[in-house]
Amino acid sequence: MALNYLLSWCYEQVVVLIGSSASAVDISRDIAAVAKEVHISARSMPEDSYSYGKLPGHQSMWLHPMVISALEDGAVIFQDGTTVYADVIVYCTGYKYNFPFLHTNGVVTVDDNRVGPLYEHVFPPALAPWLSFVGIPWKVGLLSTHCHYIDMIVD
Repeated sequence: MALNYLLSWCYEQVVVLIGSSASAVDISRDIAAVAKEVHISARSMPEDSYSYGKLPGHQSMWLHPMVISALEDGAVIFQDGTTVYADVIVYCTGYKYNFPFLHTNGVVTVDDNRVGPLYEHVFPPALAPWLSFVGIPWKVGLLSTHCHYIDMIVD
């Protein structure tokens, strides 16, 4: 799983991250300061994203289209024809939600990596406002919207 890593594995390495969602974003930010280069392969360009190429504000981070081939010599070939020689390739498959510390007697469940039932993707109806899940639905809603709901209810 993407969250089980130490930074020593990427020190002065050329790293290719396959994926561009939450786990890839988190890993790229974590390793950018120690890796020689970080190359992120995206299936599609997010609406608020930069174009492919070197990412502004980063010394050694690039965004690429999908990987079409990875060769035994470390060559990673992207859809646009560019090639990078990688020391490490990481498949960023995302996070799996698990709350072993949370005892809700079945009120909150995780089914197919979806936390529920949550009103407005934040509050479990039976436990609101004492318990809220802020920021879980990374692609569903905005963090500021979640904070707004919490503020309205707690106030």
